[in-house]
Amino acid sequence: MPDPLTIALIVLWFLIVLINARSFYDTHIRSRLASSIPIIGGLPGVVGCYQIPSLRKWCWVPVLLDYGSITFLLALPRVVRELWQTSRINLVHEFTGKDHLKEVKIRLYKAGVFTLKHQFARPKRSAGLLAASRSGSWSATDGTIVLTEGEDSLTLQALGETWKVNRSTSHYRNDSELAIAHLEFQETR
Repeated sequence: MPDPLTIALIVLWFLIVLINARSFYDTHIRSRLASSIPIIGGLPGVVGCYQIPSLRKWCWVPVLLDYGSITFLLALPRVVRELWQTSRINLVHEFTGKDHLKEVKIRLYKAGVFTLKHQFARPKRSAGLLAASRSGSWSATDGTIVLTEGEDSLTLQALGETWKVNRSTSHYRNDSELAIAHLEFQETR
C-alpha cells in the first residue's frame, strides 16, 4: 500500500485534472473563457506515480492527462521565444519620455519587436492606472521609427537630440492618460 503522501499527491493531481477538464469544457464547448491551472497539475501526478513501483515507468502520463499541463507545454516554445526576443541582449534602442504623471519607455529589439511601457506615479490612496504596456513590430527609415501593433501605428520622428511622436494611434488619441504625443523622448540606449 502506498504511503499517505503518495496518495495525497495522486488525489491532488486528480482534483486539478477535474478542474482543468471543467476549464476545457467551459472554454471549448460552452465558448466561455476559463483559465486552467498550468503545469502544477501534472507535477503531483508525476511524483505520486513515481513513488509507486508498478507505476514508475508510466509516471510521465499524468502530464499528458492534464489539460493545464498540455496547454503550458504547447505554449512554452512561444513564451521562450518572446522572452528571448525581448531580452536585454537583443535590445537595440531604448527611448524614455516623462511628464509629471508618467514615464514611458519604448524599447526596440533586434527581431523587429518593440515594447511600449507606461509607469504612472500616483499619489497614495488615489485610484487609477499604475502601468500599461503594448508590443508589436517596428521599422526605421531616415530618422523615423514606425511602431505597428495590428492596425494601429505610431511614428517617432528625430528632432535633433530628442524624438517626438509624429502620429499617434487611435487608441492613444482616445485615452488622455495613455497619450504620448506631448512627450519628448530621449534615447537612453
